[in-house]
Amino acid sequence: MDIPLTFGTLVVVILFLCYFLYKRRFSFWLYREVLTPPVPFLGNFVNVALQKETLALTMLKIYKFLKSKNVVHGGIYNFFCPFYVPVDINVIKSIMQTDFEHFTDRGIYLNEKDDPLSSNLFSQGGQKWKLLRSKLTPTFTPSKIKVMFETLLHCTEEMNVILRKSRRKPLNIKDISARYLTDVIGSCAFGIECNSLKEPNNDFQKKGSAFFERTFVENVMLYFSDSLPSLLKLMRVRVNRPDVSEFFMGLIRDAITLREGNNIHRKDFLQLLIELKHSGGSNNDVNVEVGDDGSEYEKLTFEEICAQSYLFFIAGFETSSATISFCLYSLAIHEDIQDKVRKEINEVINRNDGKLTYDSLAEMDYLENVINETLRLYPISSVLSRTCTKDYKVPGTNLLLKKGQKLYIPVMGIHYDEEFHPEPEKFDPERFSEAYKGNITSSTFMPFGDGPRNCIGLRLGMIQVKVALATLLHKHKFKLNEKSKCPLEFDVKHPLLSPKGGVWLDYDEIDD
Repeated sequence: MDIPLTFGTLVVVILFLCYFLYKRRFSFWLYREVLTPPVPFLGNFVNVALQKETLALTMLKIYKFLKSKNVVHGGIYNFFCPFYVPVDINVIKSIMQTDFEHFTDRGIYLNEKDDPLSSNLFSQGGQKWKLLRSKLTPTFTPSKIKVMFETLLHCTEEMNVILRKSRRKPLNIKDISARYLTDVIGSCAFGIECNSLKEPNNDFQKKGSAFFERTFVENVMLYFSDSLPSLLKLMRVRVNRPDVSEFFMGLIRDAITLREGNNIHRKDFLQLLIELKHSGGSNNDVNVEVGDDGSEYEKLTFEEICAQSYLFFIAGFETSSATISFCLYSLAIHEDIQDKVRKEINEVINRNDGKLTYDSLAEMDYLENVINETLRLYPISSVLSRTCTKDYKVPGTNLLLKKGQKLYIPVMGIHYDEEFHPEPEKFDPERFSEAYKGNITSSTFMPFGDGPRNCIGLRLGMIQVKVALATLLHKHKFKLNEKSKCPLEFDVKHPLLSPKGGVWLDYDEIDD
């Protein structure tokens, strides 16, 4: 009799302790008098981890719930990790801009030892991020981007060739634009001819896409990374697959060896990284440089060069290809807007002797409005991550965010907020026209982030998209194919906002 009683008592005690710990953990925001949406057993993102719902939709629901309660902010849980969600636009502006010194880091999981490609500019924090950002910024100046323009034009002409050869068969524009951008970035950044447009199944294209093709287990691990980063490091969990790391590191190693062995210098991203590998140091025996504030930091290692190169590639081709796809999808539905933007493109090209030039892109105001409206409706990064790096009292409240507190900035929610964007679900490029764009601020429109930690490659990204769209729309009229869903469905397995199954379009060639 004693054994069953003792065992039963033990079970009850264990269950009680589990319940107590569960309630205590999920009372974090309750103790701080911060409103939370209903919390499922494993937190607010269990459906995202189980690949049942996109992160964008989950955060949009959370934002709408908090906004309906007329609160400054809210609290949520990613598994057992509490996240702060600002709702008031002035608080968001303070976090992203005015008080940025309190939120300099993204808090993204990285594992330098087992997965060197994860230690890149996007995931790095602190002084290392600050100095690295300042060193890499010169790559993305207008003058440097202008040098890349001819390569962009060449790749867009290759796209036109593919369309002509397809003979009006339905086209998956997501696939074509991803291959176009693979070729652009391979050439402009690394001096490598990828030939993805001609050879869609080459290794460069497949290995680059692999980052965004996560298994169910990998997806669950990704969302555990915010709650249990130390455990994941102990388990040697990687962000990138070993074969992907091996491929890209081998590619960069060969490119560096070729350049250094043959004294080859190119004006591209890899060349800048090679120079950072050799530069610095007040003397030849110390492998450091000294920053403006007197702090020392190591010169770039080979692994760090690979990490920055890899980030440049995956961020560049995926975000821009998705934007091109979403834009042409929207224009295929709204033929009047497509006709209007084509008219502008044709007028500008005709004024420039029938050529698309770098300077002529700046004359295409309506095209830029169309792209911006696409990015508002379909922000590729629908959520921005930040970590509190210094204790911070939220303006106008009594809430103190402690160092280490994680945040989510609800980009998708802000972009669909009627207060800032009337009729938010309507595709309306006019909201970015001169007459109305004064109503939009950097805090209410954040497709590239905001503040000092915004996207370093935003200029290049916009140029890549503009050139592709101007070239395609100049020569073709697009309509939605029956394979495309309307309304559009998003891929729940993709970490970013991506169309499920691609975007399929019909097209007709337009005579000059």
